Amino acid sequence: MLKGEHDGSVSVKWDGAPAIIAGTDPRDGKFFVGTKGVFNKNPTVYKTAADVNASSAPSGLAAKLKDALKYLPELGIKGVIQGDFLYSKSDLSTTTIKGEKYITFHPNTIVYAVPVNSQGAKDIKKSKIGIVWHTTYNGPSFVIYESFLWSKSLRLLRLLKTFGLKMQC
Repeated sequence: MLKGEHDGSVSVKWDGAPAIIAGTDPRDGKFFVGTKGVFNKNPTVYKTAADVNASSAPSGLAAKLKDALKYLPELGIKGVIQGDFLYSKSDLSTTTIKGEKYITFHPNTIVYAVPVNSQGAKDIKKSKIGIVWHTTYNGPSFVIYESFLWSKSLRLLRLLKTFGLKMQC
């Protein structure tokens, strides 16, 4: 913005936590949720609330996994998708910033503030959980998903090296 004139656009980077992976387990065809442990040599997946209870997941993570198990099957997810968990109902609060009320949530390092009277806030209030989806996986096993990700990352590293660039993780 220059002298009150708008030239350009603004975008939002959604960054939530934890990473949520959900869909159909390629080993048995049943719905599951998980975190990045899905890509372990012995994949960690949760298919019931009892699976989550039996895990060593901290209580905050366990609550989010149970919410995902409860609500995500309604979406009819085909295959396997990954996203960032933004909020559950208990993560939402109303905050006043510079005299204006906002729905806020703080899933990771960024606090998101949505004007309380906006369509976005209305949608958030009606929702059960918020997840921003960003990756889909296809293949017969979790190991192949992981292999695909590594080969994609190695191709990116080779490309960056070709142009004399570095990647920081």
